[in-house]
Amino acid sequence: MLPTGTTLNERHLMRELRITLFLLLNLSLSYSQTAQLVNAFPNLTFTKPLFLTHSNDGTNRIFVVQQNGLIRVFANDSAVNSYSTFLDISDKISSSSGEEGLLGLAFHPHYPSNGYFYVNYTAPNPRRTVVARYSVIPGNPNRADSLSELKLLEINQPFSNHNGGMLMFGSDGYLYIGMGDGGSGGDPYNNGQNLGVLLGKIPRINVDSAGKQRSTVLLLTTRSLETCRAIGKRSGLGACEISLEV
Repeated sequence: MLPTGTTLNERHLMRELRITLFLLLNLSLSYSQTAQLVNAFPNLTFTKPLFLTHSNDGTNRIFVVQQNGLIRVFANDSAVNSYSTFLDISDKISSSSGEEGLLGLAFHPHYPSNGYFYVNYTAPNPRRTVVARYSVIPGNPNRADSLSELKLLEINQPFSNHNGGMLMFGSDGYLYIGMGDGGSGGDPYNNGQNLGVLLGKIPRINVDSAGKQRSTVLLLTTRSLETCRAIGKRSGLGACEISLEV
């Protein structure tokens, strides 16, 4: 029963909303009755796997990020029974809690030609998020050069939880970085609402900006704060544009 004074357009909208909800409910029930989980690679086991991706280079390989600092690579074949270690940075990560460690991986859009990929990990002393670029070893596509690290961004983490970790290239060619609010309970430092920190935001980095190669620790500027698209995110949703020389 619609309330008195409801317009014709509102009645039409309510009717369409009911139909949409009905269809979604039935679709959900249908999928819940037929969906089955399948082990895509039954002959492989992993330690703390948290992300699966590919390098978009036509080699049909799978990369699995393990929180303990290892990236595994193997053929995209359900019968595969072994993998190689693409990168091992287990000596660089902090793992004092269940939300720290190697947390993200993204391949450069031009990875087939430049061999660059990017990782997000939690480092100790001081506890901080590190976003770094690595390179594959020329002539050895299944092995990265662990000494090729170029740090692009370091953000101090006040607590061991809510570190964020997701990395993803957008259609604009920028690298987006998911940052948590710094952790503890209830965001005690109000990082999500503080435009003076990158915690609780998603920085957007232009990794292809021209300039001298260098390792850098980001210093916030007025410009970087003005380009924030959203704030107040508990687990790292928002957007700020940051230009770095890499």
